[in-house]
Amino acid sequence: MRILFVTRLIPYPLDSGRNQRSFHILQSLAAAGEVTMVCYISNEDQRAHVTHLRKYCSEVHCIAPSKWGHSRLANPSRPALWAHSLKDCLHPTRPMLLGWYESPSGKRLVAELCARGYDLVWAERLPGMHLLPPRLSTRVIVDTDDLEHRKLLHDLRQGDWRLSKPLYWLEYAKLRRLERNLLHKTPYEFTVCSLLDQRVLGDSRRVSVVPNGIEMPEEPCDIPGAPRDPVFMFLGAMDYRANIDGAQFFAAHVFPLLRREAPNARLLIVGRDPVPSIRNLHNGDSIVVTGTVPVIKPYLDQAIALVAPIRFGGGTRIKILEAMAYRKPVVSTTIGAEGLEVQAGVHLLIADDPAGLAAACLKLWREPAFSAQIARDAYDLVSRTYTWEAIGRKIEDLVCRDQYRNSADNIVHASRHT
Repeated sequence: MRILFVTRLIPYPLDSGRNQRSFHILQSLAAAGEVTMVCYISNEDQRAHVTHLRKYCSEVHCIAPSKWGHSRLANPSRPALWAHSLKDCLHPTRPMLLGWYESPSGKRLVAELCARGYDLVWAERLPGMHLLPPRLSTRVIVDTDDLEHRKLLHDLRQGDWRLSKPLYWLEYAKLRRLERNLLHKTPYEFTVCSLLDQRVLGDSRRVSVVPNGIEMPEEPCDIPGAPRDPVFMFLGAMDYRANIDGAQFFAAHVFPLLRREAPNARLLIVGRDPVPSIRNLHNGDSIVVTGTVPVIKPYLDQAIALVAPIRFGGGTRIKILEAMAYRKPVVSTTIGAEGLEVQAGVHLLIADDPAGLAAACLKLWREPAFSAQIARDAYDLVSRTYTWEAIGRKIEDLVCRDQYRNSADNIVHASRHT
């Protein structure tokens, strides 16, 4: 097969959940055929990552930073940028998200590539789909692993009032209309990361579930049989709004309740690029902010559990799967665990208010046998369902499905003429 892979951002390095998903999808596509990749890059330094992707791609085409979004405007002044942004915000039908990724030269590039004749075009999210020509006879699959309107709705409900909020409610309405009509307005197929998103997009044969996954570690954490110090860990990119909010919420409202019952409780906030408000939580004693770490296992080894007090966002949390793969119990909010086929009280503990989250953390600390059972059941679930190896087979089956059908039709057709 000849496959065109159009992705929003270059899928390397593997330092975020988005990059991990894109990279493993690329691996699966490369196992099914010859891949040509098109990707946006946000700075010229990212071109160096292309060398890591040559193993999977026959060609890699990068849309330069000056060729997309507001950067494509010739020497824009600050007032011009504000005016352009406001124009995007007030557009009656087009979400400003698509304006951020607008690229006439990128569209010309993709149109020229499509003219070669590919067996399959795989596009990622709305910005990748936005680059495609309006009419394609080729089979197209769009990976909508993050339904943008649902993610934005969580944010709008949870976030504080700000002057831009009415504009973002307008953006939500446009995204909701666009995403809920994808099946009616396009002939494309779609992939989502959960059964919940499948129901939202439309429970159709054209919508397939391709969950997020994890590379199983060679050495998972030991499961202790005796009580340990009450150390809890938050994991994630600490320049991402949902993670910033979750860490601040836990430190301000949950952690004091833990310290009241366990005065020696500690919180480890582990993840790259912590913003100043997160760095300010570090006191070197009860709360430690690490920044980027080469490996996470030494920090998970210290912790009783991973906490995922996420209050908005979309998709599924690879950080939760990662902790489960390391045999580390998880305490999450409902939104944090959304989209995962898990059972509360069996694979993890779920609570949404500070008292409930603190109680769940304390239960795992005070009941080592219960904590160990949660860790084992979650590890079994992840190793069966959420490995990239298993998910890769689903992607290959999906990609080759029409090829198998066409081959079978050809055999039947030939048999009728012999």
